[in-house]
Amino acid sequence: MSTQSDRVASIAAHLGLTLQPAVVDVLRQYLHHVLEWNARVNLTGPADFDTLVDRHLADSLCVLVACDVPYGGTVADVGSGAGFPGVPIAIVRRDLVVTLIEATRKKAAFLEHVRDALLLHNVVVWCDRAERLGSQPGSREAFDAVVTRAAAPLLVAVELCIPLCRVCGVTAYVKGPAANAELAAALTHIERLGGRFEATRTCVMPPDARRTVIVVIRKQAATPDRFPRHRIRRSGTAEHGDPAG
Repeated sequence: MSTQSDRVASIAAHLGLTLQPAVVDVLRQYLHHVLEWNARVNLTGPADFDTLVDRHLADSLCVLVACDVPYGGTVADVGSGAGFPGVPIAIVRRDLVVTLIEATRKKAAFLEHVRDALLLHNVVVWCDRAERLGSQPGSREAFDAVVTRAAAPLLVAVELCIPLCRVCGVTAYVKGPAANAELAAALTHIERLGGRFEATRTCVMPPDARRTVIVVIRKQAATPDRFPRHRIRRSGTAEHGDPAG
């Protein structure tokens, strides 16, 4: 294997994932597509190959390890951007159908390009807002797992993700050192949305011992019809009321 492939395989092995060389190679190709498009679309901010592996791919594989999705299940990636974590999940787990939800047309075009270039027949791309999809038949409570690596506070992210998740499914959120504080602030709203906190998993990743925390929420009851609200602000409120609305 090349040095780049070695790096990809090493990150996966650190998380307990043994990947076939063909899978490692597709992940490597995907990261090169990100780099190629990043210069003109700004998918991830400044990044080189090693940064994509050590931060973006590592976080994505942490989600895969923390979020137990049944064989043949369905996954939605909210705010997919450059495709993290949804594209790596789709590459490693070809049995899953992964829907990438991205509201920005240029980023959605990149996701469609990657899907076609890498022959990811298990990937669907929706250029739309999660707030709208969470209220629509065919997408509301339609997925076995809903994941996100978007930077929204947990109080906001749960309202985007939980309505899309079926009852008994899971939602998973990539967080950093502030995970526990965000979780404490969001617990009441999580329960209001039909969720229940299940676990956190902390991944300490080489080469710099960076800590990624995955917050896992189990969907235990149907989400009330009033959620998600029309437009949710990143501050944790909505255009038509606060989270208690």
